[in-house]
Amino acid sequence: MASEKSELEKLSERLSRVERQNHVFKLSGLFFLTGLAVFLLTGQTSTSKIPAVIEAQEFVLRGTNGTRRALLALASDGSAAIHFYDNDGTRRAAFGVLPDGLPDLHLYGKDGATRVLLRVMPNGAAGLGVADPEGTTRAGVTALPGGSAMFALYSKDTEPQGALASLPNGTPQLNLYAKDRKYTAQIGIMPDGLPSLHLLGKDAGVGLDILPDGSPSSILMRNGKVIWKAP
Repeated sequence: MASEKSELEKLSERLSRVERQNHVFKLSGLFFLTGLAVFLLTGQTSTSKIPAVIEAQEFVLRGTNGTRRALLALASDGSAAIHFYDNDGTRRAAFGVLPDGLPDLHLYGKDGATRVLLRVMPNGAAGLGVADPEGTTRAGVTALPGGSAMFALYSKDTEPQGALASLPNGTPQLNLYAKDRKYTAQIGIMPDGLPSLHLLGKDAGVGLDILPDGSPSSILMRNGKVIWKAP
C-alpha cells in the first residue's frame, strides 16, 4: 500500500508540473501574440502616408442636412469653377476660369439671376456689371487697356442712358443719351483744359465752348457741317 501511495503522489506531482508548464506556455504565447499585434499595428501606422494629391473632376461639400453648399467642378466646355449655395441649395456665388483662360466672378440673387458680374475681357479690359433683380445690367464700370475708364448707366432695355468717362488723354467727359441714342448731351473738358458743351441730334447740333482767351464760342451744325459760328 505504501508503495502504491508513493507512486500516486509522484504521478500527482508530475501532473501538477505539467499543468504549471502549460500555464507558463499559455502566458508566454499570449504575450508573444500581443507584442506581435502591437508591432504590426505600429508598423502599419508608421508606414501609412497621407495622400499628397487628391484628383477628381468634381468635389461636393454638403451641410448636415445633406444640402449641397459648395461645388468645385470642371465643366464640359473646359471651364473650372467653384460654386457656393445657401441653406436652400440656391447658388449665390461662383468664381471660375473660362475656357479662354479669363477669370470670372458672379454673385446671384435669391432667384438665381446674376446681380453682380466681375470679369476680365479678352482685350485686356476689366469690367464690373451690376444688374436688377431680373438679371438685366443697369450699371457698369470698365477700365480699358488704353488707360481710359468709364462708368455707364443702362435702361431696362439695356440701352445706354449715360456715361462718365476718363478719356485716354486724361480729360473727363459726361454723355447723356435719349432713347435709341437719337439725342445726346455732352459736356467735358477739352485737352487744353477748356470746358465744352454739345447738344447733338440726328441731323443737327449746338456747341458752346470757352476759347483760350476766355471768350465764349458757339456753333450751329446741320448734317455734320457748321452753318453758323460766333465769334
